[in-house]
Amino acid sequence: AGNLEQGSVWLPRLAGLLEGLALLAQRLPQRPTLPAQVAASVLAAIRAALAVVPDAADSLSVAASLHVARLTLGIYLHLAAPLQHAGGSSRSQAKRPHASLAEVEDVLLHVAGLQARCALCLLRAPG
Repeated sequence: AGNLEQGSVWLPRLAGLLEGLALLAQRLPQRPTLPAQVAASVLAAIRAALAVVPDAADSLSVAASLHVARLTLGIYLHLAAPLQHAGGSSRSQAKRPHASLAEVEDVLLHVAGLQARCALCLLRAPG
């Protein structure tokens, strides 16, 4: 029970941090893309946030979860951007996917599933 009570202190701070990171990820320039090591670190942070954000229907948990989703989407769009602009390239200059893109897609699909589950919980909640 002590752990849950402590969550009331750290969860608002975590939600604020995740909101800032999500804004940062959405504003990343398309080029240059993040090095693979940096992308791996960001993915580790996203996975850690997913592990500690409570799976609850309260407004703070939902907000933190939405910020994780925005952060994941921002990183995905950043890493996928070079592929979107490779349409006019010749085959010899075809862009290869970023080394972390598949892992980011995996996390993005996981987050989408969590968001769908959260939406169902909110729909079923009384009142």
